Amino acid sequence: MAAIERERFPGEGDRGLAVYLNEESLQEKIYSIIPSVEEWDDDLWGVAEIQLLADLEAYEFDDLKAEMLCQYGDGWGEGMEQHPITITEGTMYLSFWDDSDAFFLKTEEEMLTEFPGKAKDK
Repeated sequence: MAAIERERFPGEGDRGLAVYLNEESLQEKIYSIIPSVEEWDDDLWGVAEIQLLADLEAYEFDDLKAEMLCQYGDGWGEGMEQHPITITEGTMYLSFWDDSDAFFLKTEEEMLTEFPGKAKDK
């Protein structure tokens, strides 16, 4: 979490990655996007905590996913994965994106439905 916090820029304020949204409808409906991580059954998962000002339409959710892919692959995430994190076992590099078929973006509800054994205290 400390490494993620170091990647924040002062201009993001409490809005995080939401300041970089391109789509006007998303700018109006999303207050903040804060990258984080959660541990589920000894696996580390990248998480984006999103605070909405209004509900998103289905197409807007698709637009949000596309913008998050850009941020994770070429924007915020590219910077994040280039900075080493010192851990007990040595050095770790944290990436929120990869180009494999294993990469996905899902809502918390989708995660709890598809990975019920992963959730603890949810």
